[in-house]
Amino acid sequence: MAGPFRGEALVSPTPRGAALGAAVDAAAVGPPPAADAVRVERHGFDSYVVTRAGVVIGFVEVVGRIHVASQGRSLDRAVEIAQVLDLPAAVQRLIDAA
Repeated sequence: MAGPFRGEALVSPTPRGAALGAAVDAAAVGPPPAADAVRVERHGFDSYVVTRAGVVIGFVEVVGRIHVASQGRSLDRAVEIAQVLDLPAAVQRLIDAA
């Protein structure tokens, strides 16, 4: 088995079959997010996207020391709801507003 450093994927051999393939795909994706699971991921150099249960609830843009929380599903249409000094506070404002 070749290593991932040569451009090949590191995959364990599995028997072929449609049912097994579906089971492997479901296992790779993992369980669906909990109803109240909140994720914060970097969206750009100075912005983050905040999701709850896989649905975008808003964005946080960093402007100097200020974190600007904007509610909406797309960054270009989101509405500013708060300006705070740290990321956790900005995320909490988005959660409270959602």
